[in-house]
Amino acid sequence: SGKRSLQTAQRQTERMKELIQGLLLLSQVESYRLAPDEGDRISITELMVNVMAALEKYPDRDRVSLDYPSDAFLLGINVEMESICINLIENALKYTSPGTAIEVTWTESDRGEYVFSVKDQGPGIEADDLSNITRRYYRGPKSRAETSGSGLGLAIVQHAATKHGATLDIESEPKKGSRFSVTFPSYRCTHEQRNSARIFKIADY
Repeated sequence: SGKRSLQTAQRQTERMKELIQGLLLLSQVESYRLAPDEGDRISITELMVNVMAALEKYPDRDRVSLDYPSDAFLLGINVEMESICINLIENALKYTSPGTAIEVTWTESDRGEYVFSVKDQGPGIEADDLSNITRRYYRGPKSRAETSGSGLGLAIVQHAATKHGATLDIESEPKKGSRFSVTFPSYRCTHEQRNSARIFKIADY
């Protein structure tokens, strides 16, 4: 029983740490909106490598399929971009049955916007929960009963998206799964300039 109480204490400490980290990140993303040219140039390839490394505690993360353009870059705050991706993929891993597919994609709209999307085959979200889901500390009846968490994840995603001029859209049907999408404005989205190496070589002469 001493071992069990030690494990309980460790779990509570871990949860408290997650909550504090979440609150710190939330206060950071709530503080102000970024100027259109503000942020670092982030490679989506590198971003997704770091995101999947951060999710290594999930033994079934190999059911996540990734599809994104390798030459895509985004202007933004790296830690907040990671947080958007990690929270949405982590929710899909937590709230869906083992073995079901999770599709993670980055696509480009006709208007040059990048859309980050996480689609699952989970239980879906009831209409009542859907209107409350991005409120901080809100956890639906199912998640309260079955999983641990601070209830801050989607609030962080919502605020980080707004800070970057992006929008969060949630499509869900009970028993049919959900799709969470974050659409970034075109002024934050660029492709790698393939001829930049050649330009530098010419400039050397």
